[in-house]
Amino acid sequence: AWLPRTLVAQDKHVYATLSIHGAVSDLDAATGNTLRTYEATQGAEEILWFHGCLYVAAAILNANTETTTPALPHRFKGLLKRIVSVDAASGKVRWEKSDEDTASLLPLSLAVNGDQVFFQNRFLFDADTVDETDIPAGGRAATVNSRG
Repeated sequence: AWLPRTLVAQDKHVYATLSIHGAVSDLDAATGNTLRTYEATQGAEEILWFHGCLYVAAAILNANTETTTPALPHRFKGLLKRIVSVDAASGKVRWEKSDEDTASLLPLSLAVNGDQVFFQNRFLFDADTVDETDIPAGGRAATVNSRG
């Protein structure tokens, strides 16, 4: 997990993971008491809050996620990623994106602006012909509609 992006304070709430790859919890900012835990965010690595919604980049935690998939070259072994949007007040999942675009989501690249969610992944190059040392500083940027 990328600890620099696993805590968000908003009004009287603090949204944070209480363990590495844990789910996001809503804490009362004054008392520290847990108000709710968003189970759909299990594996959380980054948390953003925007207009009452949480946007969470999370690892997919199950037995098959630490191996390569046809979409990922061998050098990108590790936990596959997904993005989930949750209504902070109700806890209802608004949408989830878990596909080839999010599988290799780069750390600290999740951003939200207006109706769009932005992130960067590692698919800017042809994995069959480019050596890992030749990877440019960027990756492919992708967006999803933040409203689902």
